[in-house]
Amino acid sequence: MKGIRFYLYITLIILITACDRIPPKYNPFIKTKKRTTHLNAEKDSVLTSLFVQVANSDSCIYYGIFQSDHEFSNIIQNNPIDKEYRNEIKKASSIIELSEIEENYLKIWDHELEIIYNKLRVVINDQYISAFQSAQDEWLKQYNKEINFIQANFLNNPDTTTQHKFKAQFSAKKRSMTRQRVIDLYEYYYMMGYEISFDYH
Repeated sequence: MKGIRFYLYITLIILITACDRIPPKYNPFIKTKKRTTHLNAEKDSVLTSLFVQVANSDSCIYYGIFQSDHEFSNIIQNNPIDKEYRNEIKKASSIIELSEIEENYLKIWDHELEIIYNKLRVVINDQYISAFQSAQDEWLKQYNKEINFIQANFLNNPDTTTQHKFKAQFSAKKRSMTRQRVIDLYEYYYMMGYEISFDYH
């Protein structure tokens, strides 16, 4: 009897030890939940970073390289386009939505660029109009060169989250460049003694 009890005791010990080595039951829901949480945290981090970059990208204490007072700068700082833009940026809840806002305001600034360009063509002296048109053509060439360079070298990225982030930043870059050109042309218009009035309301 003692021998049988001994063997039973040994068998029990072996079974307990074996059970401890069995891995816990695979639960795909728990793993997926942890991964989803990680992705959400990553998305939120990227979005927050974009908000900060975009909010600060056009911040400037003073506008007007050729101005000796703050009147022109105040007009630009309080322009209706930037006011609406900042309001929409605050409401954005995703990287894709942020990219759409950037694309929309790029179109608005493109339209404003066309407006002020045509205004200047009307008021610039005939002997300087050719030089002005040439300067605008050169700006457009440089704009396209830089955009094409960025697009060719950086836009294609296999990481979806990073790609969406970069598209939003790319749109912000185009908007910012166009916006700055509009400001430059409005300053010329202002220097010639004309009041600034944005077409966008």
